[in-house]
Amino acid sequence: MATQLNAHPATGSKSWRQTFRAFRHYNYRLYFFGLLVSVIGSFGQTVAQGWLVYELTDSPLALGQVTFVAAIPVLMFGPWAGVVIDRTPRRTLLMITQTVQMLQAFTLAALTFTGHIQVWHIMILSGVLGLTNAFDAPARQSIVVELAGKEDLSNAIALNSTLFSLARAVGPAIGGLVVAGLGTAWAFTINGISFLAILISLLLMRLEKPILQPSSRSPLADLAEGLRFVWHQKTIMALMVIAMTVGLFGANFITLMPAVARDILGRDEVALGMLSGAAGAGSVAGALVVAYLSGQPGRGRHLNLINLLFPLSLFAFSFSRSYPLSLLILVAVGTGYTPQLSLCNILVQTNTPDHLRGRVMSVYTLLIFGSFPLGGLIAGSVADKWGVPTALTASAGAVLLIGLLLRVLVPQLKEME
Repeated sequence: MATQLNAHPATGSKSWRQTFRAFRHYNYRLYFFGLLVSVIGSFGQTVAQGWLVYELTDSPLALGQVTFVAAIPVLMFGPWAGVVIDRTPRRTLLMITQTVQMLQAFTLAALTFTGHIQVWHIMILSGVLGLTNAFDAPARQSIVVELAGKEDLSNAIALNSTLFSLARAVGPAIGGLVVAGLGTAWAFTINGISFLAILISLLLMRLEKPILQPSSRSPLADLAEGLRFVWHQKTIMALMVIAMTVGLFGANFITLMPAVARDILGRDEVALGMLSGAAGAGSVAGALVVAYLSGQPGRGRHLNLINLLFPLSLFAFSFSRSYPLSLLILVAVGTGYTPQLSLCNILVQTNTPDHLRGRVMSVYTLLIFGSFPLGGLIAGSVADKWGVPTALTASAGAVLLIGLLLRVLVPQLKEME
């Protein structure tokens, strides 16, 4: 088992310069800044889409249904995505998935501009996005080692989390302002244009021969090999359970944010963007700390601490009825949310052999992207029947309970590096 892939001469250094050491790689710099622009646009679209669905339906359940539709293709094709990724140049695959996502955004914009948009349109387009994510997300995770090398893999993964956290802080705020000032159609249009940044970055990369899995065996045999690895590694399986728990229960506050903004706090779409941005700001701070710690010992112990911070902050958010207080609490929520997934990602990848990386990461992303919409559907149903605060409280309780159980059942987690 590849437990030392993250070894680096600067390990143990206290210099904050080491927080950004993956930027010394030309290909990674291109990837980071191109993807940053694209993801900012995507988070802006998420806010606009949630607001549009809630305006069309006035139902928290509909918010969950739209996100759940995106899970169907992930659940169907997710396990096979890793087989494709290990046999296909990852840059080529990302060019395809990012182009399809760009067309999805432009289609959503066109339907909204013309006034023909309906909820079933949004559901179908969410399904298209889910299909591309089944391949795009694990491909993005797996290509990092080709961009930053094994010696800076842990740091690059942590910086990726910083990227998504920064986008989560900026994108929703921009999306809320665009929706308030120009309308939802323009938010979708801006997202479509933002994909050009990552597409151009992928084209400009100077990559060596890609790491591919020989195709001498059947795809089914390759899939089985990856699943066996996950199943027989107790710590890897525990990390997968943590990621699934965050997706299934922990991310519900994102799905329910439009209902929180309008019905609980009595605010508008600008406030919705600010609430999402507050969680993103916390994620940026937390992800930067993870990037700094990426070359330090004790990452398993850090994960255990964050497993407590996140659900306790989510508990507090579920009881808040004050807009300023909710903003402050969401900073703490974000500080635990993204870094938790970042540490899981680092520990999974640094303990997975190269030839299995695509398949293992496809399982990892399947659990996140598959559980997130399912969790949204569950939370939407609970909120529809018993109220949004009850749904958030139940979600926080589930995350806390499962985290505590894993501490007892898999004590080896705290020793992982």
